Amino acid sequence: MFTYLERYDAVLATRLRHRYGTALEAVQLLGFEEFTYCGEQWFPGSLLIAFPITLFALLKREVITSDWALRLIDHYPVLYHSEPATYATINALGVSYTSGFTDGAVVMTTNTNSNSMDRPAQQFFRTAILGGPISAIWTLHQEHVQRRVAAGARLRPGPDFQDFVALGRRYDAQVFRKA
Repeated sequence: MFTYLERYDAVLATRLRHRYGTALEAVQLLGFEEFTYCGEQWFPGSLLIAFPITLFALLKREVITSDWALRLIDHYPVLYHSEPATYATINALGVSYTSGFTDGAVVMTTNTNSNSMDRPAQQFFRTAILGGPISAIWTLHQEHVQRRVAAGARLRPGPDFQDFVALGRRYDAQVFRKA
């Protein structure tokens, strides 16, 4: 559904740090380091066609831009923790932690909503606790990852933007899949 864009614009980085400063600090206190900034680019004309979403994003103070084709681009910071190998993303809804494994499994823990998804056949495991404290969600994520590692699974090395995109596409496939 989205095209993932890696962004290094200094003005954009300043806007994102200002918008998500409190959450960024909380995640960094857990040992995460800034990795990159990501933009999820929608389809041509989406800025206008999805105007209610654009308006909602602006009201939530999301950092959005558009390009010449009026594609909505929603930006957010991506952080990385090496032990265990985990990406953290921050947006107006909250924080998500995502780890990938060499066998293709994905473990995600988030406080953005309450829609958990355990899909063993797809090797996709998402635990969601709406509004959960950032540090508690991180502890829960570490526990989920450690259980898989103890069972013999190996984490994918990182950080790598293409790896981050692959994990994001796995999430998109689960959310937008046909029943």
